[in-house]
Amino acid sequence: MNATPQESFLRIADVLDVTGFRSRERIRQLENEARFPRRIRINGGEHGAVGWLKSEVDQWVHDRIAASRSAKAAA
Repeated sequence: MNATPQESFLRIADVLDVTGFRSRERIRQLENEARFPRRIRINGGEHGAVGWLKSEVDQWVHDRIAASRSAKAAA
């Protein structure tokens, strides 16, 4: 059997914690600007629960770190 990691969802409180942002509105703004992973409807319906794929948020964080470090190295 191939052992691959299971994908998981992060809820808004987790996303705020991981990113360091303080408001849902900031996440929404970045999503609308296509600068943050898009949320996914977890249980359907217009007002259903939403979450973000952990792997996509982790990659976004990794990309911010890499961009920051490369900018400092260029300075």
